[in-house]
Amino acid sequence: MEAVVKSKIVAIGCLFVALQIVFSSEIPQMMDRFFENFPARDDEKSVRYFDHGTGGGNADYTWRSGIASRSEPGISVLALSMDPKDPANPWMGPNMNTPNLCHFGTYAARLKIPDASDQPDVGAVVGFFTYYNDESRDDLPNDINENGIHDNSEIDFEWHIADPRIIYIGAYTDYGLSPETAGTDNPVVVTRQISRCINLATGEIYYTKHLDSQPPGSPGTTLTSMEENYPSCIDPIPGFDASAQFHTYGFDWYPERIRWWMLHPDTGDTLVLWDYTGPQERITQKPANLMLNIWHTNNWSVIGNPNATEPPSDIFTVEFDWVSYTPYNNDDSTGGGKVG
Repeated sequence: MEAVVKSKIVAIGCLFVALQIVFSSEIPQMMDRFFENFPARDDEKSVRYFDHGTGGGNADYTWRSGIASRSEPGISVLALSMDPKDPANPWMGPNMNTPNLCHFGTYAARLKIPDASDQPDVGAVVGFFTYYNDESRDDLPNDINENGIHDNSEIDFEWHIADPRIIYIGAYTDYGLSPETAGTDNPVVVTRQISRCINLATGEIYYTKHLDSQPPGSPGTTLTSMEENYPSCIDPIPGFDASAQFHTYGFDWYPERIRWWMLHPDTGDTLVLWDYTGPQERITQKPANLMLNIWHTNNWSVIGNPNATEPPSDIFTVEFDWVSYTPYNNDDSTGGGKVG
């Protein structure tokens, strides 16, 4: 696999230059490399590399930066908390986003999701992801793949906190109304995405699939080739629980490759969760903001528990120890799980 990827370095470099030319006249300011460790400050609403936004009630306690961790002594964290009064929707919880766009490069975060053992059927999601959708923005050229669906540049790490053993990873290129149904009495939302779901405690990969202009949640097409299903099996991490301690997760985003990984909690080695080198049309090429959030879902239950859509009955908090971004280097397209 590494030999195949390295053989594409020249082509990737050319593609990167081409993308810079396409966006050069219109692209907004881009983020430089950063490492945000949320140091203690007098102002708990001050973050160097992120802005805050929400469509919810914006209760004061829903986000604080530089506070002492409740889980690990000696560190300060960004704490994002769900307000039980806020409605279900990704934008109704606290959302942190970089003020400028990011692009190809390595993204990493050390975080601990909330413990939901007191409400095992809660519907709540934590996200560490990139996001840009041109339905509501025009600072980049729209519909760059000219398929009539809104561009949706997104690469995800997500946790449904009802089962802290499970992780959802994936990437989108499009999300919006299908051209055939837009303007009709029965509009249909469709997406183009690749996704994988893993139980890290057992090593079971529940699915690795592709949706091609299909409604979200569709069965999609199972991916089986080495380029799209690598690794095809993952060694279990006995007792893994994303809510029990902090873990480091990351992804390497390149024009012809996305690699999701984490640091093994016992050895510190890089554990590759998915190394996708399939068709480039399935890999988002458009810059996006790096985002962090927690939110209530009433229609997405975790695998194995169809009841996990309850409104939160208490306050659930995710803690971020640090977050980093290292832009793409044209001389290195192989990734490396670099952090810091």
